[in-house]
Amino acid sequence: MKNTDEDLVDQIEQSVRERDWKSLLLLLQEQSVQISNSRKLINWAKPDYQSLKTLGDTLIDLKVSDILSIGSGCGLLEWILMQICPEINITGIEVDENWWTSSYSLGPFIPTVYKTPIDTNFSLGTCLFFCYFNNYEAFRDYIEMFAGRLVVVVGPATTSGRHACPMPTEDVQFVPLSKDWRLVKSIEFKSKLDLANVYCRDAS
Repeated sequence: MKNTDEDLVDQIEQSVRERDWKSLLLLLQEQSVQISNSRKLINWAKPDYQSLKTLGDTLIDLKVSDILSIGSGCGLLEWILMQICPEINITGIEVDENWWTSSYSLGPFIPTVYKTPIDTNFSLGTCLFFCYFNNYEAFRDYIEMFAGRLVVVVGPATTSGRHACPMPTEDVQFVPLSKDWRLVKSIEFKSKLDLANVYCRDAS
């Protein structure tokens, strides 16, 4: 198995071109895979089929079809989710267009628009998706401007030794924004390093 950074990037890009999401999942689950390096951020989460299928089915059951992934980066996890659940459409939202369209970045693998929170067209999605987001003030801005009823937070388990903001394990970072939000589904990834929490805003 190739294990240099550039070889890993090549394998990922080839798998996406060939729409071979099954091989890509196996690659990302390899213990030897370096999930990030100084030049290209690849993917923080280590996804597995059953966890993503459960997440996708949960969103479909909640009548979600269009999702905005905030701070989507290369959008690799989102791309795999769309391959597993093609009923779901995900658009990435990023701020730094120069970086994410440069040769130094990987992807993006999903349609991406470059907007600040205040410029974001929230009507494009019925659900917000945050994967290893790490800016609580920006997170608050997006939540406060969002009129929809569903939010997904993907991030590290408390025992993973990693950090995100908000953490999916700490409802205290989310619920104070509005008491109308409640946790409806918590999914632990096979690696036990990552969680995906689905929040729903109750109708007022």
